[in-house]
Amino acid sequence: MIKVLEHGVRKITCPNCKAKLQYEQEDVITEKRMDGNSWIICPDCGSKILLTGSSKKRNKDEIDALLNEGLPY
Repeated sequence: MIKVLEHGVRKITCPNCKAKLQYEQEDVITEKRMDGNSWIICPDCGSKILLTGSSKKRNKDEIDALLNEGLPY
């Protein structure tokens, strides 16, 4: 049988430093642009972690290109 332990808590691993994180909806940052990407910031290494529910996942090369242009990814 499945039991609900806690509502609204999600878990993710930081792809940069491998820290295991737990976050809630109020921790999520959503872009106001058309793509509407959502992410959290790793409190350990400061990396932006794109969340699975975002409209598009980007690979490392795409993220690096956007950062080099000074754009948020």
